[in-house]
Amino acid sequence: MHRLKISRQALNSLTVHVTKGFETPYKKEVGGHLLGYKDKTGFYISRAIPYNTPYGTRSAWGTNQYYFRKKGLSLETKKLKWIGTYHSHVEINRSASTGQSREDIEAHLFSDRPVDVIVRITNYKMRSPKLCLSYKTNMDSHVYFYDICGYVKNQQDRISMMAIETAEHMKLMF
Repeated sequence: MHRLKISRQALNSLTVHVTKGFETPYKKEVGGHLLGYKDKTGFYISRAIPYNTPYGTRSAWGTNQYYFRKKGLSLETKKLKWIGTYHSHVEINRSASTGQSREDIEAHLFSDRPVDVIVRITNYKMRSPKLCLSYKTNMDSHVYFYDICGYVKNQQDRISMMAIETAEHMKLMF
């Protein structure tokens, strides 16, 4: 089974971005690029780079795939490669998924990048798969619950869930 490790810097960037989307009127999904590398145990995410689009809605973050891919490739360095994407699933009527929707699966299969991370954000605790990284924060007198779930696509285009943890080997819990 693959493992996905995420740096504190990437985790902070990702959660700040999805929280801003959650706090917009009508709660919008947001997303971005993941930069890192693959090693023998899985993938390491060094940076999460927000990708802002005017087309985000409550149930989609609306990217133009051509420009999104072009931006992802331009972010690569000698050490850090564009390994995948992240996007949020926001709570609507006390419901939000940690899984890939049909559209998420299609986008992941269409992408030439192996990693897809879904960040569920809510104002209350929900059940979460054990492989997800789950924690709670308090910001400006608001409580936020995050469930960060990773998916990897192999060379045969089969998608499976990955165990996800912070790079410091400390799993955050509620």
